[in-house]
Amino acid sequence: MVAGSADLSTATVSIMRADLAPPTGWSQYNLTVCAISPAGACTYPTCTPVRAPPNPTSCALTGLNQGTTYRVTARAVRGSAGSATSAGKSFKTLVQE
Repeated sequence: MVAGSADLSTATVSIMRADLAPPTGWSQYNLTVCAISPAGACTYPTCTPVRAPPNPTSCALTGLNQGTTYRVTARAVRGSAGSATSAGKSFKTLVQE
């Protein structure tokens, strides 16, 4: 996973599909987005469609606070099957001047 661009209250992350997919593929990514500095709540958005490698899936994160560092992880799922949770990536939103 790559934490992409961030602005005042939104960010984009790119995720490469997990390797060991079920025969019908993964249907979505379940994300965990947590404010870590200053500490705050976590949100749990989903992201679709899951694209086949080498094409990443871009996920837009909205409603973020300015000047906050976030950590995001992703897990690919289809029904009750799921991949391992990705290593976390951090990013910081901008502050309006």
